[in-house]
Amino acid sequence: MVNNAAELVAQLNTHVAYASALMIALPAIAGSLGVSFLGSKYLESVARQPEANSIMQSKMFALAGMIDGVAIISMGMGMILIFLNPYLAALLKVLG
Repeated sequence: MVNNAAELVAQLNTHVAYASALMIALPAIAGSLGVSFLGSKYLESVARQPEANSIMQSKMFALAGMIDGVAIISMGMGMILIFLNPYLAALLKVLG
């Protein structure tokens, strides 16, 4: 049970920090694993068919950019939660 507004604000900041850490770390780990898997499969396919290198290279870079884009967007949303924290403003508005 929350006793006062300061404790409620501290709990909110703690939960936002945990959520932001997960929003930054998990997509970064998943993105790095995805790009490494993509790169390994690209190298395998180029070793198998060297004449198709230019076609596969452009597709590989496009997919790597999309995979990294998801991680960068999630990192940006985590940073917004850390530094702007819209939930804190709403809580303070409710508390008066």
